Amino acid sequence: MSSLPKKTYSSVVAPSFDGELNEPSRKTSCCSVLIAAENCNCDDVRKLFKAQISTRKGKIWIRLVKEISDNRITVYCASEKDRDKLMTRIEANPKFLKPTVPKRKNPTMLIRNVPNDLGDFELLDVIREQNTEIFVSNECWNETKVRFVLKKFHYVRNVLIEFYPKIRKNVNVVGSLKIMWNMCRIEDFLIINSCSNVLVIIIELMSAQILYLVIFELENIRVITAQTVKIRNMAITVFSDPRNLDYNSAMIDISFGGYDFTVFSYYFEPSVNIDLDLRKIEQLFSNKVSKRYGVWMQIASLKFGLVM
Repeated sequence: MSSLPKKTYSSVVAPSFDGELNEPSRKTSCCSVLIAAENCNCDDVRKLFKAQISTRKGKIWIRLVKEISDNRITVYCASEKDRDKLMTRIEANPKFLKPTVPKRKNPTMLIRNVPNDLGDFELLDVIREQNTEIFVSNECWNETKVRFVLKKFHYVRNVLIEFYPKIRKNVNVVGSLKIMWNMCRIEDFLIINSCSNVLVIIIELMSAQILYLVIFELENIRVITAQTVKIRNMAITVFSDPRNLDYNSAMIDISFGGYDFTVFSYYFEPSVNIDLDLRKIEQLFSNKVSKRYGVWMQIASLKFGLVM
């Protein structure tokens, strides 16, 4: 039986979204500049930047200026040429502003069955010596580092290693790594951000003060989702879909006037391969007939509460 091709998260979810997001695209992230200043907060850095840089005189096209942590701002330029112009202008007068080009994080891979006899400080040297086919250059290898041990057993452990993209590509081609006497399985490690608070989806089509809590019931089991859906409108009709309600997912249909919406919430298990989850989501959306406004989807990382 031929194995099914792996689908990415974006290939399953992206078709259900229409329009473009307001956030800068991934393409423009490589044309951004991080700017900071000593003893200044984000507002002060923004004011200094506007006072020092004139986009009209320098003919620099800027898409967005965004405040981030550590009292810095991110300036998204239209192209790499505009980014280089901006860097040159700021570096010509480095008295106040300090620019840096942000660097993308290298991908992280999970290496299974690493011998416990081998310490983390010598693990990378052993991988390089025993797996010469994945080596690219010394410069790329210097960016490889051991992140942490995910799980430890009696004789072996699972280790997270950050690889340079080209090395990571070669590792995937090989399929496994030789470490001491072990053939260690590898896989891309997906970090799923979880939230400790209750995720609330509020749908406001008209202003009203009355709240309705959507509760799903199956036979003798009362299921209250951690993703509580609150409707602020008495005229909105809500239907629960018991067929798509289980431990991992919940789906409701909303009708308002001549428009229909579907709210779908799904829980991903942390540190677990999500291939089966993506196939399940794809099957649900392929069977769902979307109307004018299509399907709106909310992915969450909170478990449901089951009350008997």
